Amino acid sequence: MKIRALLPSILFSSLLFGQGNPDFSSDPLEAKFITDDVQHFWNAFEKVGSDSVNPFKAYIDQGTLGLKGFIPYRIINADSLLIMVKSRKADYLASKMYFIIWPRRKNVFKQVMRP
Repeated sequence: MKIRALLPSILFSSLLFGQGNPDFSSDPLEAKFITDDVQHFWNAFEKVGSDSVNPFKAYIDQGTLGLKGFIPYRIINADSLLIMVKSRKADYLASKMYFIIWPRRKNVFKQVMRP
């Protein structure tokens, strides 16, 4: 169940690593919640085992700046991610529902930041 704690850190790292992005704003109300990596991850996850090609290669290639900044410190590469997903598939599946609803919750997070 530790995966439930890990996946939010992936999402929040997108915001942290966004500081290198020229579009980054210091105003929390101007924050961009870019959640493309979440859907791309689950698309790749669904393809695991259905093809001889590692689906996480495409996931990483099309990743946002946040994902690309996170890779060297946690994911490492597509092969290591595939190994982790295969070994902890049940944990990922148990957390999936939390990440499918994440993109729909953007406004809730912004409301928390309002003065």
